[in-house]
Amino acid sequence: MQSNSKASKANDPSSLPLVLLGTSVLLFGFMGFNAGSVVYMDTVDDAKLASLSVVNTIISAAGGSLSVSMVIRITKHSWNLQQSCNGLLAGMVSICASANQVKPWAAIVIGHQSYTSHIWVFCN
Repeated sequence: MQSNSKASKANDPSSLPLVLLGTSVLLFGFMGFNAGSVVYMDTVDDAKLASLSVVNTIISAAGGSLSVSMVIRITKHSWNLQQSCNGLLAGMVSICASANQVKPWAAIVIGHQSYTSHIWVFCN
């Protein structure tokens, strides 16, 4: 992201590999957290709910990240990995409360809407 403005340089990450590392650690933690929200693994149905929550977490994170990537690619004609990581985090946070309650097709919609909410709140 090449820009001459001081504001954009202040928001650039100091180390993109560390941004990726932190995002992957958070993704791993969110998968465990959302799967652990089932609490018990006594029956097969509990195991199905735990696996559904992990799948929905990944799908929602991908939906948020893809939304960010496509919007930035269309508007600025470039790719921005830092913003893609932000979209991924927004997708994970947005699915957290309902990870084991929604179907996978709804998880990608929730991830996409998380990016829309993120832009509405933080960029206005």
